[in-house]
Amino acid sequence: MDLFIIPTQLLIIVLYLFRIPTIERFPKSLKGFYSGIANDIRFDIGTWWKTVLVPLLVIVGTYLVWVMYNNMIFHTFPLLPVADPLPLYIAESGILAPVSEEILQCVLLSMAFVLFTRIYKNRWMITGMCFAALMIVSYIFANAHTNPTSINWLMRFFQFMIYGAIYFLNGRNLLPAIVAHSAWNLILLNRVEF
Repeated sequence: MDLFIIPTQLLIIVLYLFRIPTIERFPKSLKGFYSGIANDIRFDIGTWWKTVLVPLLVIVGTYLVWVMYNNMIFHTFPLLPVADPLPLYIAESGILAPVSEEILQCVLLSMAFVLFTRIYKNRWMITGMCFAALMIVSYIFANAHTNPTSINWLMRFFQFMIYGAIYFLNGRNLLPAIVAHSAWNLILLNRVEF
């Protein structure tokens, strides 16, 4: 693990937590747009089944499909080696990475949403443009995760599409996307074959 990653993840989380006071220091010309983005990204618990249970079920279903696909095509169980000690993996990949990556992804998606709602008034046009933004952001995040095999890149791309879709479908609530991302990273510790 790169030791540069943890401070970067912590910085992203701190910037998210202090986003409102930080935006207050922006020039007036920028403050309106960025406060719209900062207020658009919510972190609400809401009803537990929509915030926690549904994202968990989506991720477990995705994982099972991925495992069955690997068994049918490659006749093997998809193994992802975990080189870090278990407590460090759980802290970094189960908590810090999902929180910081979803903050970044959701900030980009909220920027697109706020921008498109200012440009377009047609709901279908806004939805289409946000879907295009989701594909672009997912592509960027899948490329940021270095992995030599295309199946893992493709899986990561679809995972970030799922996280972004969960974010949008929950009214731009950050918590369900974090729960889904954290569940995916932790479920990869499973080594049970079908």
